[in-house]
Amino acid sequence: MSDPMFQFTGVASQIDWGTMLDKIMAKARKPEELWKSEKDTLELKKGLYEEFSGGLKQFRTTLASLKLPSTYQQKAAEFATLEPSGKDSKSIVTATVDTSAAINQWKIKVNQTALNERRVSDRTDSVSEALNLAGTFRVYVGQQWADIEVKSSDSLRDINLNLQKALDSSSKPLAITAKIVDNRLVLESSQSGLGSTGLRSSETFTMGSSDAVYLTREASGLYPDSVTIKSGTKTYTAGTDFTYDAAQGLITWTGATKPAAGTTFEVTYTQESVTRGSGADLEDSLGTPAPHPAGITIKSGSTSYTLGKDFTYDQSAGTITWLATGSRPADGATYTVTHQHSFDNNVFSLQDITGTLVSGTLASGTGLGLGQAANHTAAQDALLEIDGLAVTRSSNEINDLIAGVKLKLVGTGTVNLDVTLDAEAAVKGIQSFVSAYNDVMDWINIRLSEESKVDKSTTSDATKNDDFYKKFGLLHGDSMLWQIKDQMRLFFATPVTGLPNAQTTKSFSSSTNSLGLSGTFTVDVAGKRGKIEVTPSDSLESLRAKLTGIKDITEGSAGTALGGELPLTVSIQNGRLVIQTTSSGTPGTTTRRESIMHNNGTNEDVLPFTPNANPPISGRFSISQGSTVFQEGVDYRIETRSDVEHGTVENRVVWLSGKSPSASAAYTVNYTYDPNMTVVTTDGTGLDSLDFHQDNSKTSLAYAGLATEKANYGKSGKLEFDTKTFMSRMTTDNNAIANLMSTAMGKLDTYLGNLVDSSQTTVGDTTAVKGRVASQIKSLENQMKAIDKRITDFEVRMTLMQQSYYSQFVAMEQNISKLNTQLSWITSMASKLNGTSSAASS
Repeated sequence: MSDPMFQFTGVASQIDWGTMLDKIMAKARKPEELWKSEKDTLELKKGLYEEFSGGLKQFRTTLASLKLPSTYQQKAAEFATLEPSGKDSKSIVTATVDTSAAINQWKIKVNQTALNERRVSDRTDSVSEALNLAGTFRVYVGQQWADIEVKSSDSLRDINLNLQKALDSSSKPLAITAKIVDNRLVLESSQSGLGSTGLRSSETFTMGSSDAVYLTREASGLYPDSVTIKSGTKTYTAGTDFTYDAAQGLITWTGATKPAAGTTFEVTYTQESVTRGSGADLEDSLGTPAPHPAGITIKSGSTSYTLGKDFTYDQSAGTITWLATGSRPADGATYTVTHQHSFDNNVFSLQDITGTLVSGTLASGTGLGLGQAANHTAAQDALLEIDGLAVTRSSNEINDLIAGVKLKLVGTGTVNLDVTLDAEAAVKGIQSFVSAYNDVMDWINIRLSEESKVDKSTTSDATKNDDFYKKFGLLHGDSMLWQIKDQMRLFFATPVTGLPNAQTTKSFSSSTNSLGLSGTFTVDVAGKRGKIEVTPSDSLESLRAKLTGIKDITEGSAGTALGGELPLTVSIQNGRLVIQTTSSGTPGTTTRRESIMHNNGTNEDVLPFTPNANPPISGRFSISQGSTVFQEGVDYRIETRSDVEHGTVENRVVWLSGKSPSASAAYTVNYTYDPNMTVVTTDGTGLDSLDFHQDNSKTSLAYAGLATEKANYGKSGKLEFDTKTFMSRMTTDNNAIANLMSTAMGKLDTYLGNLVDSSQTTVGDTTAVKGRVASQIKSLENQMKAIDKRITDFEVRMTLMQQSYYSQFVAMEQNISKLNTQLSWITSMASKLNGTSSAASS
């Protein structure tokens, strides 16, 4: 406190009451100075902890990318042009790769890029002036068709707009685009390539508003000779319900008996009966005239015959040759041949309905010139070779040839594609992490070791009251800093736990070559079981595709598979097939609890999951009903059986001769297992050669090149990052590094969050700050608030004391004034008496 509330000097007493009061109050306020000093120290300490918290938060930001497995699995595509020499590879093919791509090399030869079907009109001087053309033309594309009417007053822009708005009979937009470029009308298929369907025996339509239905035009320009039509159980009669024009592939509904609008109907192509020859004659001929269909299927009664195994087909001659090594109908028996056709859905064609809008030209004033050969670009598929294997695709953007690689074809030529590891982001991320970590450790080491400068400074030292110097030594030997340092050092010195489990095959030189293996492949994880069939033609890529999204075949109470997706990710890493669980539970701590109704009739109850008690899962069962606990092997046993009929796996609790649950009553099954573990079993020819194995030995961060510095036995706690070791591990054991680093950084992020998170958490009936450092800062703030309240309360008492002293001093002054008055009167009276006495004497 600076000055007293009142400053005054006694008039009567001549006493400096204010100075006296200052000294009394100053002495009374001595405790307040100590409290203020304590608060200043707490404020400085709080500032240090806030500085520490900021450093930890900055350090934590470096973990954002390092927590992601994808950071360590980034791949890059590198191209080298083989031919033509000197051509930039980017003008042949480009590629983007994701983390699932295998590190490998491919030779890619692009023979032809995919093109959209395109038809262009003649050029006009103005797009907005009337063309003085009239008529109607029809657009066919796939199963769609629409008529475009042109009036003499229409301009090129009007015709373009009509094409853009055109709808088929089902009110769907046509699969073409229309635009004007350089005063020309440009029509183009919506998708590139031919859009070939492959051979098929039928196609399905949706009934629209028109009675006219056009079959998709066959690639050769032909249509089936005849058709049969069926919708649901209803078969329609040709000539009565519909007519068919084979020249146009046109079905016309002629009566009231037809599919309802919006319903589907199936059109099956020509079916004919052929009589089997006899004796040594193994050749039969089709009864329909040439040109013959592109393919056929053969069926006799319920028996279907296989092309290449039972027979061959010669399209040019229309002959069927039965193979001596296969099956065939009996001599003289009649069998059914269904014709097959192939269609190009992306190809569109134009036809004049009235006038010559398509076939005519603008120069002659008769049409648009859309039918001229010079204005037509035919659709074509992309043709390429991957390591000598011929491939056809309808698009130039191809993502289903090489796993994890999306190709974009640009031009023709031959290149080598190398998929390499792109570790730049991971290396830079770890370097930033180590730098930030060491900054935190430096800060901790300095604060723990520094001593107070204030205590050692003299009273005349100019820096004694400087806040910068006051901070020195405030956290000397701080227990929390010691614990954080020890915990962080320990984190990098002990094995990482809870690593995602991965089952990995041995390494193969190619992920696309056939493995020549056969049999069954079973995966158990988290109480679910998936199963695939392996054939000799399967490669790592096809196995990956079969395992991706694999469903649970565990049989439910309804007798069918539960069907839930297994918690797995499947990838190819460095030529290895990797199956990894997506579970994130702590090993051995996950328990599945099920309530099961006891079936007293069969004494067997269905388990709604597939247990696996084999190493390394070591699942444990506990079954109870109320207070009764049943013992495995004495009261019950767990059985797993294959249900071949339904393709499922049955899991049963089989009750033995010991105790059993009450009849038709529920009991509880607890199954404790490790959700991070998978079990892979194989059964078949050569599948053991895949060498599936589990490798959980790489749990030390030193394996990734991260370790405490060697200087002074690592007492500083600072880290060193060996880039050479890290790159070697990334190249040879990428999956292990991704698992190790992402798991460790995730745990470290959680630890740092538990230090600096300032959110509220509930502890019993109270709430508290979650983070340990944040909680310490909050505690210091509370202590300073308590001191402020103590000072405020103390000042109230000081004010009362000061007022009390003032009242006493005023009273004293008044009393002294009275005494002085009395003294003056007495003195006056004495003086008068003395005067009177002197006068009498004289």
